[in-house]
Amino acid sequence: MAFGVNSDENGESDKTEKKVVKAITAETFVALAVVGGLFVVFAWKMGLAFTLKTVMATAHDLILNTVFFLMGVIILAGAFTAV
Repeated sequence: MAFGVNSDENGESDKTEKKVVKAITAETFVALAVVGGLFVVFAWKMGLAFTLKTVMATAHDLILNTVFFLMGVIILAGAFTAV
């Protein structure tokens, strides 16, 4: 009974049935429809070219800022641990 291991008198583990969950359910299609619907609404109002340009610029900015912030934190943490 150590480390979360259940064993019976014979030393064999208690085998429990694992629940299998489907990877694709109705919720998957609902979420995809909501995201697609939001994209269509923005593209309809702004125009497809401007929508894609805005999405790509925002994603690029977020990725770069996140990477540089994490790099700075990691470098500072390494510098403080080396002292």
